[in-house]
Amino acid sequence: MNSRWNTGLGKALRCVVALSLVLSVVLLTGCGGGSKGVVSGKVTTKALGKDEPVTGGTLTFAPVAQGGNPGAPVSVEIKPEGTYSVSGVVPGKCKVIYVPPPATYPPGHTPKPSEPAPESRFKNLVPSQQEIEVKAGNNTIDIEMVIGKPS
Repeated sequence: MNSRWNTGLGKALRCVVALSLVLSVVLLTGCGGGSKGVVSGKVTTKALGKDEPVTGGTLTFAPVAQGGNPGAPVSVEIKPEGTYSVSGVVPGKCKVIYVPPPATYPPGHTPKPSEPAPESRFKNLVPSQQEIEVKAGNNTIDIEMVIGKPS
């Protein structure tokens, strides 16, 4: 089979056509993750006496099933200044779950064997909104924590 496709110019043309097809598929489908949400914001509470940041713990964004597989939950640690930023959140309704940080003994304190472990000052806090709506792309969602069950 000795056609013009087997010449040097024909081989170069085949490479250009193949590369164009691959590039078209990548551009049409995206790079993956582009449809996910990036969620960031502040975590605060008025429940502890004043408007203050929640300075630790973990937030989990769990997609709510709306037919089919809802997707995997995504968790993020709250930074000491009370902020968070997480990517890969499935767009749509998400349940917000807060897990407080473990409490620690004060520096230099050696607990006695019968002494109970300290409790986190954030242990009774829950998100005031237990479900949020996440859109594809960037989302700024501030989360206010309240004591006990939200109303």
